[in-house]
Amino acid sequence: MGRLIAAGVVAVLLLVLILQNSKESWRFHFYFWWFSLPAWLMLVLVLVVGFLIGMVLSALLRRRKKRELRRRAQSA
Repeated sequence: MGRLIAAGVVAVLLLVLILQNSKESWRFHFYFWWFSLPAWLMLVLVLVVGFLIGMVLSALLRRRKKRELRRRAQSA
């Protein structure tokens, strides 16, 4: 229940942040490419990429932990 409330609060704060930055446009330079995107779109992209990186890292750590537990169970 606590996680659901925390997720709701974070979602509302992110929505407010995105709505407040809906009029601005940000320039982004990556090596020799230049991007000019609306601030809200850049925020959404960064949030999605961060979420995906977190999911991948979480899965890798979970997999490593399971593998370690199996090794301990086999050697005992």
